[in-house]
Amino acid sequence: MYFIGNILLRVIDIYQIIILVSVVLSWIDRYGEMGVTKFVRQLTDPYLNKLKVIVPVGGMYFDLSPIIGLLLLGLIRQIVVKIFWGF
Repeated sequence: MYFIGNILLRVIDIYQIIILVSVVLSWIDRYGEMGVTKFVRQLTDPYLNKLKVIVPVGGMYFDLSPIIGLLLLGLIRQIVVKIFWGF
């Protein structure tokens, strides 16, 4: 049982890292022309597009979906820990 819990936690951790990489790549490659950016967006966009919240800030727009996505994954991670380890 702990094996399944550990696998779920690792998958969540890896996906959180991929989301952070996506955020950094969005600053470096705004138009998504690099191969790495395309690959990372293919992994993250299906999840983040469901959480898309765009807030106007000054003359720019700020996408809150990565923040909401990371918070949601953190909540799911806590639930997995409680289910498998009871903490």
